[in-house]
Amino acid sequence: MFSVATKKRAREAAQRFLIEIGIPASHAAFYPLAEAIATVAEFPDKVNSFRVNLFPEVIKKTGSKACSESLRKNSEYLIRVAFSRCPEEKKLLYFGACIDPEKGYPTLKEFLACAGERFIDYQTGLSNDC
Repeated sequence: MFSVATKKRAREAAQRFLIEIGIPASHAAFYPLAEAIATVAEFPDKVNSFRVNLFPEVIKKTGSKACSESLRKNSEYLIRVAFSRCPEEKKLLYFGACIDPEKGYPTLKEFLACAGERFIDYQTGLSNDC
C-alpha cells in the first residue's frame, strides 16, 4: 500500500498525464478517472474488476454523484477525446500495442492498466515490477 504522500503524488501524476494526452480537466469524469488511475497504480489487480470494485470505490473517494455505469461511459468518452487529440508518438509511448487498430484507442480496462503500470510508476518513482 502507498503512503498518504505517495497516494497524493500518484493522483497528481495521473492528473498531469490526463491533461498531457488531451483530456480536459473541466470534464466531470476527469478527477474520478485520475483517482482510478492512481488506485490501479497502487492495486493493479483492481483493474480486473473495475466495474464492481474500482469505480464504486473511486466514486466514494471523490464524492462524485455519478453511478458506476455513468462514470464508465464518461471515462470511455474521455479516452476517445484524448485519442483524437493526442499526438501519435505519445499514444505509442504510453499505450503501444494496447491501441485497438480498428477503433484507434484502447478499451477502458487497457487504458487504466497501461496508465497505472507504465505512467504512474515512472512519474512517482515507484515500481510494481510490471
